[in-house]
Amino acid sequence: MNIKHIQNLLSRIDEIKIIGKTAEIDGVVCNIAGIVRYGQKLRLVILEYDEVYRQKVEEMEMSEICEDRQQETNRSILKGRGRIEAAQPFIPIKSVFINEMEFEINVTENRLLSFKDGESVLFLTELLRNGWNPEGIDYQSIDMLFLTSIEFAGDFAEIPEFDDNAKLHFTMNKDNVSYLVEQPIILTVNGEYPEKLWFKNKEDFEEHWVQINRVYLMDIWGEMEKNFSEPKLLENMTKEQIDEAKRNIEKSFIDVCPKGMYYPVIEYESEDDISLEFHTKKFLDSKPVHHGNGSVGFIIRPDIPTGILGMKLKAAIIQEPVLGNTDIIEAELFQYHKTVTPKDIILPEVETLKENNNDCMKVNVKEIAERLDMQFDEWLYFLDKRTGDIFEVEERFLRIAEELDEDDNLEKYLDWEKNTIQCAIKFYQEEKHYISLPSKYDIHEYQIMEDFIDSLTNTSHINRLERAITGKGAFRRFKDTINYLGIEKKWYDFKRKVLENIVIEWCKDNDLIY
Repeated sequence: MNIKHIQNLLSRIDEIKIIGKTAEIDGVVCNIAGIVRYGQKLRLVILEYDEVYRQKVEEMEMSEICEDRQQETNRSILKGRGRIEAAQPFIPIKSVFINEMEFEINVTENRLLSFKDGESVLFLTELLRNGWNPEGIDYQSIDMLFLTSIEFAGDFAEIPEFDDNAKLHFTMNKDNVSYLVEQPIILTVNGEYPEKLWFKNKEDFEEHWVQINRVYLMDIWGEMEKNFSEPKLLENMTKEQIDEAKRNIEKSFIDVCPKGMYYPVIEYESEDDISLEFHTKKFLDSKPVHHGNGSVGFIIRPDIPTGILGMKLKAAIIQEPVLGNTDIIEAELFQYHKTVTPKDIILPEVETLKENNNDCMKVNVKEIAERLDMQFDEWLYFLDKRTGDIFEVEERFLRIAEELDEDDNLEKYLDWEKNTIQCAIKFYQEEKHYISLPSKYDIHEYQIMEDFIDSLTNTSHINRLERAITGKGAFRRFKDTINYLGIEKKWYDFKRKVLENIVIEWCKDNDLIY
């Protein structure tokens, strides 16, 4: 990056209106920073911090990568093992209301920031220079922050006027959520399926059903020949273009489903907002094979609109080839996808929250709980009751500040050490305004793990985790096990609630408003 590049980046920003509202949405701390105008385009800018994502990143960095790769299967890949995704509560946004003004959405983008990315740092600097208060995310690493940019539809000569404490209302589009099932099923080609199959997801054990109508084998080579023989193709493509497209598809087919092999297709009825995904057990437990010509996706539509129950007939294809004389297929109903419309996000007008009798800021329980989960040995953490800010310092610097005489100088210390010592001196001068946060010794993480296990209902999960926390290395084995079982979000949610309860009790003990 050079100075000219910086100049170009800054010149793109024509106007900034700071909003500075903070809320927690689905466990993600979201700071609605403000609206930025680039030319005639407006973008609402949101900074997000996902604690579960941070925990997963740290655990992955500590894991033994080589061992994980040796154990990698198609199942582990499909379950997301080794892939970390953060929650993105603003991705399905449909429109934004600022007070009574409605803005339709043109596009929504979300990306992870990096302190090595000069453009990101420069942009955050501009927000701060314009009065942005990064409440809720100010202590988080830039590398753990996500930037969501929501571009409003239309052209704007300026940012519309609204007061600093405006009500924000986000309406939502439909979104798809996937739920793991992993229920074994024996599929009989051209067999009969008189009964509904009931299944539960592995997250909240909600029960659903599917009525299989039929299972048949599809000849994708024959279907391709049929499609390319369609006379209507010549209305939009030349014969040469058709032949070239056919050759390209044949190259892909050779790798994924050679001639003489077939793909199983399941036609079924289910609840309206649910679609199913099946795989063969052999495929799931095999090591992944990467095809040189990439993958081919298929969309299958049944020949008739309704099934035996009178409901919409759907189809799922198992893209794992089998022989044409296959009768029985050992498969799994691996997961289902549900269409949902997330609840609207409403951030109301808020008032400055201060305690009237002693001018103490209201304690942000969630922020303090996050800090409790990230304490380091030989560090001390204090709450400034006047501002709600957290002061954190190494114990050694407090000792230095406490033992300093008036004629002592700090020349033997590095610049950053001098600054820290000065902060420690100021802390002692204003000590009556500070209160210690609960320490890591007040938290008892082992007890939290035991309580979490007691809260579970799945006997297999309980037995695995009880074995994991027995003996030396319990904490590491526990984390490895919850990752393997796919219940890490449930654990982090449970732990967050426990920490928040600890903060609430701490507030009550110290007469703090929360």
